[in-house]
Amino acid sequence: MPNVPGTIMPARSSLERPTPARQRRTEHPLIPTTAIDGDPVHPQQAPSSVSAIRAAIAEALRPLPPGTDLDPDALAGLAQRLHASMEYLLPIAEGKGLEKAIGAYLRRRVACGPPDAGDYPACTRTWLLDSARSCQMLLGLAVADTAAEHRHAGVGR
Repeated sequence: MPNVPGTIMPARSSLERPTPARQRRTEHPLIPTTAIDGDPVHPQQAPSSVSAIRAAIAEALRPLPPGTDLDPDALAGLAQRLHASMEYLLPIAEGKGLEKAIGAYLRRRVACGPPDAGDYPACTRTWLLDSARSCQMLLGLAVADTAAEHRHAGVGR
């Protein structure tokens, strides 16, 4: 790996280097759960791998160049993936300490669903950005290492 000129620092940042902990978080299998309405979440409705959810989040948060036309079909597909991911992650995150007010807000978002991308592409894009940030938070709670959090907080001393 080449070094940054004049330093001994590698050209790749530490965030890009795979570490065992980062690899475990990427491959963390989410525990199957039920959707908000109590029905089982089917695998085709929600991505069950962390990497698939992170890919959808990254796609939604990717900046668009100014003047780019919004493709309603692409927006609708991505909105469905993020909606299913939020619906899948919300019960898991609520079990791991999601604040009640935030949980209620996200349950309302999931219940309402995304706007129609064909009629309102700009609104759908805004919904995608907000939902991607919410999914990041839910995913962080869903895959959090609770034992490490307890050690950090001094629980069990």
